[in-house]
Amino acid sequence: MYDRSPVNAKIGEEILPFEMGYLPEYFQKKAEAELHETPEKIVQGLRQMKEMAKKDKHTKNVNYDDDFLLQFLRVRKFNVARAFSQLKSYTLLRKKNPNIFTNFRFESIISTVKDRTISFLPWRCQDGCVVMLIELGVYT
Repeated sequence: MYDRSPVNAKIGEEILPFEMGYLPEYFQKKAEAELHETPEKIVQGLRQMKEMAKKDKHTKNVNYDDDFLLQFLRVRKFNVARAFSQLKSYTLLRKKNPNIFTNFRFESIISTVKDRTISFLPWRCQDGCVVMLIELGVYT
């Protein structure tokens, strides 16, 4: 079962809240060690991804936000060629299957959250992940 104590969500003395407007130093160091992420690599990777996107026939007319591209770079540990390949696959999936990505009814999403089928714990786990709780059964 889940331990809902915020004591276990601590990084040192810091409890990680659900909403964070900053990246704790611990995670900056972790990103550098595990992903080889540095400010220079971020700038260089984003520049290269944008250049590749402009030259590719499937991505040349799409504008990507830096934060969006950064997700692909991080998941591929700043290997720009692999990150761009994944971005291109994602873009093609969206173009071939627009129905998957459109026509979301806000009301249906809100009702799921209001019914408490899906809820989020108010703090994060030690790895910094948000914890989503999905309750599918009825308890008696």
